[in-house]
Amino acid sequence: IVSNDNKLQVIKFYSELSTNQNDFDVLEFPVTSKSKKEFWVSQKVIVYRNEVGEIVSFSAITRDITTLKNTELEKVKRQEKMYTYNQVLHQLTTNPNTADSNLDEIVSDILLKSSEALGVDRISIWNHFDDKVVSLKAYTPDSNTFDQGEVILGTDYPRYFSALKEGKTIIANNICEHDYTSDFCVSPDNDIKSLLDVPMFLNGKLSGLVCCEMTTSFRVWDNEDLNFARSVAEIISISLETEKIWAKSFADNSNSSVANNSSVELT
Repeated sequence: IVSNDNKLQVIKFYSELSTNQNDFDVLEFPVTSKSKKEFWVSQKVIVYRNEVGEIVSFSAITRDITTLKNTELEKVKRQEKMYTYNQVLHQLTTNPNTADSNLDEIVSDILLKSSEALGVDRISIWNHFDDKVVSLKAYTPDSNTFDQGEVILGTDYPRYFSALKEGKTIIANNICEHDYTSDFCVSPDNDIKSLLDVPMFLNGKLSGLVCCEMTTSFRVWDNEDLNFARSVAEIISISLETEKIWAKSFADNSNSSVANNSSVELT
């Protein structure tokens, strides 16, 4: 059964046949079986005419190309996703307003843009300590709100923390079925279904992580998602390191200025 969305297109295609034409080009279109299963077909139609050129019959060769078509559609989706991710990363690394923004504003912008690109239900940055992780900033697109300060203790989630301490990337399509995240399933406060955690490093040392969460549906994370999340973690790490260097430089200059002023006053 040809769906209503495609029926007019198919009818129009097979209505446009010139008098000297005896076959149609191959047409690809989706159809639905009686069991409501959708699949794609490729159809070649040949026209048979009598001595005076009148159409007397047709023959058609139809092939199931669902697997091939799905592969093509997945390729297109992947290319579109990669384009979106690259555009967002370009914006984050070339934002002219960054110089006039403080660290909190920069991080908030990174989280907002990253969540839109990834299509996640929540994204957050965490500071990593030996016995806990503390949320520096979290963004929830559905409510368009930021929050911070949540604490997760290592004693409550030992397997999860073991992976974090080793700087591992955690890719959990279903947190209840993943070795490192299954502990979260026993928590009544947990609403996470899928999780992607990417470590952040400062000066080569583990300092925290970027956490991407799905709470309304499950998500199969792909390589494009992973690479994008890693790039976001690197951008945040660079922002934190830059802020740290700037703060140290400012403190050194301030101390030097005080010392100079003191010596002048003594003189």
